[in-house]
Amino acid sequence: MSKPTDTLLLVLLKVCKYLDKNTKLELLVVYSRFMTILVPRLYTEIRLCSSHSNHIYILNRLLSTTRPSLSFKLTGNYALFLKTKNSSVTVINLCDLTSNIYSKVPDTWLLLFLLAYPNLKKLVIKNCDFLDSDSINKIVKYCNMSVPLASTQIEYLAILDKINFSNTINLPRLVHLDISNCDSLSSKDLATIFSILPNLNVIIAQNLTFLADHTLDLISKKNPNLTTLDISKCPNVSSYALINLLKHNTCIRNLRLFGCNAVNNKLVSKLYEYTQLKVLDISACSKVTAEGFNKMYGQIENHDFNCDGYYQPSLNLTGLIIHSCNNLLPENRQNWLAVLSKSAQNLKYLSVSCNNIFTKSKTCNLGFIVDIWSHFMSLETLDIRSIDRDLFLDDLVQIAFSAPRLKLVKLQAIIDLISRNCNDDDYTFSQPLSTSTFTKNLEFEYDSDASFGPDIQIKKVPINTLSVAKLNKICADMNISTKFDLESIDSISY
Repeated sequence: MSKPTDTLLLVLLKVCKYLDKNTKLELLVVYSRFMTILVPRLYTEIRLCSSHSNHIYILNRLLSTTRPSLSFKLTGNYALFLKTKNSSVTVINLCDLTSNIYSKVPDTWLLLFLLAYPNLKKLVIKNCDFLDSDSINKIVKYCNMSVPLASTQIEYLAILDKINFSNTINLPRLVHLDISNCDSLSSKDLATIFSILPNLNVIIAQNLTFLADHTLDLISKKNPNLTTLDISKCPNVSSYALINLLKHNTCIRNLRLFGCNAVNNKLVSKLYEYTQLKVLDISACSKVTAEGFNKMYGQIENHDFNCDGYYQPSLNLTGLIIHSCNNLLPENRQNWLAVLSKSAQNLKYLSVSCNNIFTKSKTCNLGFIVDIWSHFMSLETLDIRSIDRDLFLDDLVQIAFSAPRLKLVKLQAIIDLISRNCNDDDYTFSQPLSTSTFTKNLEFEYDSDASFGPDIQIKKVPINTLSVAKLNKICADMNISTKFDLESIDSISY
């Protein structure tokens, strides 16, 4: 076989993007020089993590191959290989990398990555302590963007708002950015990085102290194509900024606000306005109470929230994560869960805490459970977290019996509760009945308060493997398609 020419390699470079992975692997054994083109196309992600030995040294070696001056010194197949490799990289993951006193990461690292990899789409730099003001300012200086000094944060944001970085910077169209736990970034740094990357679709910025309302205002202006925003555990984000963001960014589908303690009922009460929102996480938001859901449902019932007379009968949410909200408790027959079931009929996934839906005493009959869960017309997965006490198995079976499309109930219980040894006789519903007897009495037991007569003793039981197995057996015997799944946790953290 004659040696492939450079022209053949260039042709292979063009057609390589149309080949599947198996075809590329077969071509690798044809001739060794094909590796110049095919190997970079097979590996499109750069991943470094703290588990690698000498991870900072490896990062610096990687940076040494991305310097612009290097391209003028290389010729031949290696230059072609390097160019192909850089153009093939779409993901860089530097999660949990930290610098040390023996090896320092240069301030130009972020600029070098953005310039060297033109097709970079996803950048994960979570927990990286070398993402700081210096590395961000290098990008601004490289592009000759002279951002005037501002004495206040408001002035600085006003200056950034007038600069169109997308027209002046030749950066890759980065669509996914994860800068979680990079707490060395100031509010100005956050404003700058979101301004120079205007094509972001996914922003994950968890646990950032300096991410506040003014940063969200800038994101709403600079990132119009944003679909996913995760700002969990950002303590300085308020409901007012989130309302403004959802009002102006109609592309947002997924909003994660876990542990944002400044979020309150103001946001919940206006959920009906944001028809684009599909997934909402407001778990561990202590200021969210039943009052917010009651106000929201009141607005839906009034039919007057749209000036054109358009009426949206149900929220468009398909996923709601609301566990660990300590002030969201079942109060009475008009509790928040009953309101949610009537206003979110498109909901497919619901995550709640045990305290959110179950009272510590038996305060309502099983008919009330039917009335609530039968309105969840689309619910497929129910995730019940933080189970720290015994429960009535009658309630769980009735939930599975009432929700029309429920397929899976996840039960997350603490280990002490799971490991508790109980006799099989303890796992009874009303009395030691067989499954067939339970099915015969189901209608009577759940249709009237007579089921709570003096001859019936309903008992709470611990949620463990034995009780979950009994739940699944009864559901199978009653031809209920719902399955119960048990997950163990060491403790409950709020």
